[in-house]
Amino acid sequence: MNKILIVGCGVIGSRHLQSLSSTNTEIEIYAVDNNRESLNNAKSIFESMPLNDLICRVDYYDSINEINFDIDLAIIATNSDVRKRIVKEILSKIRVKYLILEKVVFQSAKCFKEVIKLIKQNNTCAWVNCPNRVFPCYRNMKDKIFNNGNLYMSVDGGNWEISGNSIHYLDLFNYLTEDIINIFNIDGLDAKLYPSKRSGFVDFNGQIYVETLGGDKLVINNNKYSDRPVTINIVNDNFRYIIFEDSGKAIIQNSFSKWEKKEIEFSIIPQSKITSIISDEILNFGCCDLITLEQSFVLHKTMLEAFTGYLNKINNDNLEKCPIT
Repeated sequence: MNKILIVGCGVIGSRHLQSLSSTNTEIEIYAVDNNRESLNNAKSIFESMPLNDLICRVDYYDSINEINFDIDLAIIATNSDVRKRIVKEILSKIRVKYLILEKVVFQSAKCFKEVIKLIKQNNTCAWVNCPNRVFPCYRNMKDKIFNNGNLYMSVDGGNWEISGNSIHYLDLFNYLTEDIINIFNIDGLDAKLYPSKRSGFVDFNGQIYVETLGGDKLVINNNKYSDRPVTINIVNDNFRYIIFEDSGKAIIQNSFSKWEKKEIEFSIIPQSKITSIISDEILNFGCCDLITLEQSFVLHKTMLEAFTGYLNKINNDNLEKCPIT
C-alpha cells in the first residue's frame, strides 16, 4: 500500500491534501500539523470532497513523532525556516522513498547542501514544487518557442510577494531556456524591507533583472502599492505570449501569421488539482516533471545569495539565512 505523508496543513498543505482526494492510485494518507486549527481546517476541506475508494485510510496527527512507519511519498509544506529540521527529523527515523518540498525550499545554500547530502545517504528522490513546468499550457508553449532566438520574459504585478514567489518564475524561465543564469541583479529593489503576508518573514518592492549565459532575459517587477494582477510576457524572434494567469487566458502572436492577435485558454491548474497528478506519476513510475532538488538548488543559491546580501546591506547586518518563505 502506498503511504503518503503531508507535513504542514496550512494554506498550501491543505490544498495538497484536497488534491489527493482525486488520486488514481491506491493510497493511505497521513497528515501532520502541530496547529490544531490548521489540521482541522484541512480535514474539513478533504472531507468535503467526493469519496474515493482508492483512499484506504486518512489519519491526522499533531506531531511527526507519531509517524513510525516507512513512507512512499512525503510532501513537506511547512515554512522555509523549519523545513530542514523537519526533513532531518523524518529521515532520521523512517525510510522515505520520494520527497516533494515546497518553496522557497530553504533559507541558505548551507541548508540545501546538508539536505542534499542527507537524501543521497537515504536513497531518497526529491523534487521542488514549482509546478509551472508541469502545466500543459507551458509545456505546449515550450514546444513552439524553444530554439527560436533569445527569449525575453517579464513578470509584473502588484503586491504579489516577490520575495517568496520569484522562484516560481525563475524556475519557469529556466525550464523555457534550459540555460544557466549568469546575472541576478537586484539594484532595482527599494532600499527598504516590507513585512511578508506570513508573520516573521520579509518581502521586497521593485525590480529584479536576470540574464542567462546565452543572453535570455527575465525582468520581475513588484509594486507593493498596487493590486494589479500578475501579467507575464514571453517573447522571442517568432512568438509573443501575454499571459493573464488569474483569468486563465493568453494573447498569442507569431511571425507566421503576421503577428495577428489571438486569444486562447491558458489554464493554470490549481494546487488542489495538480498534486494528485504528480503523486500518481511518482508512485507509479518513480519520476515526475517537477524540478529536482539538486537542480533547484542552483536557482535558489543565486537568488538567496543576492537577497541575503541585499538584506545585510540595508540592515548593516551579517545574516547567514534569508528570512523569506
